[in-house]
Amino acid sequence: MALKYDYTRLLVRDFAACYRFYRDVVGLSPSFGTEDDNYAEFVTGATRISLFDAAEMAAAVGS
Repeated sequence: MALKYDYTRLLVRDFAACYRFYRDVVGLSPSFGTEDDNYAEFVTGATRISLFDAAEMAAAVGS
């Protein structure tokens, strides 16, 4: 069985700034979410990068 790496999730403190960085500086097109959300995905060929607000993740897992 061959492993396939296709997804990275980054927990970020300043979601809107990170969203703009990946969209405007890196040049990725968002496939889900906006800078006003707390979750977004960017497709980079065969892989995806997602951004998730770190405070939202902490609340979701209770820490």
